[in-house]
Amino acid sequence: GWEEPAYIIRKCRNVTIDGIDRSADTRMDTAGRVETEFSDGWSPCTGTAALRKRFALPAEAKGQLAFLDIDGAICGLDVFLNGIRIGSCEGGDSSRVNLSFAVKDPGEENLIEIRPADPADRDCARTIAAMCRGLKLVRTAPVHVGFNGVSVTAKIASDGSAKVSADVKVKGPMPFVKSISPVPEAWGGDVRIENRIVGEGGMTIRKPLFWTPQSPHQYLLETKLFYVGKLVDVVTNGFRVIQSQAMP
Repeated sequence: GWEEPAYIIRKCRNVTIDGIDRSADTRMDTAGRVETEFSDGWSPCTGTAALRKRFALPAEAKGQLAFLDIDGAICGLDVFLNGIRIGSCEGGDSSRVNLSFAVKDPGEENLIEIRPADPADRDCARTIAAMCRGLKLVRTAPVHVGFNGVSVTAKIASDGSAKVSADVKVKGPMPFVKSISPVPEAWGGDVRIENRIVGEGGMTIRKPLFWTPQSPHQYLLETKLFYVGKLVDVVTNGFRVIQSQAMP
């Protein structure tokens, strides 16, 4: 996989691998997260419900990973990039497809196709019309917050305030699932996460506004990811505080 190590060496010592050039390792030089609307500009393929689109990454995408985020596919989908099947999505699900191992260098044209996974859907006009809604092209640094990678919990304390905590899943070149500081030596650096509630300045809401169907108030959590001291990713996630979340 793109985000897994190229070599796994177990129960060995004094191992040397010659001929590896790390001069192009730009993990610390890439820009942060960029999300671009990707639902427009698709055209139907002749004789099928498949859709295709041509695109090129900008120059600033050098060293970044590229993903296609699919928000609630109407049916099961297969995604092809430059003739290679790179991923799929179940009907009704939101998912992320990693484009990185098949995408061309910035400035070069790519051809992406989305096809219904079930042949029975391939002649459906409704499938053609709805298949590519809610698409985003997402670029991140190799070390980044994963897809749907922030889980927020809010508990009501005895003083009436809401204590908020967040579990953050981080993705990168080595298997990694949550904030660890210091990280394993193989990462060669330090990962640090900062969370704050927008408008509160910390992780405590002193006088929370509770969510109800009549008053659907939502708070925003900002998550910053630092890798070896450099800010490499920022994401925001909405969450709500419910009065039944009282702490025992």
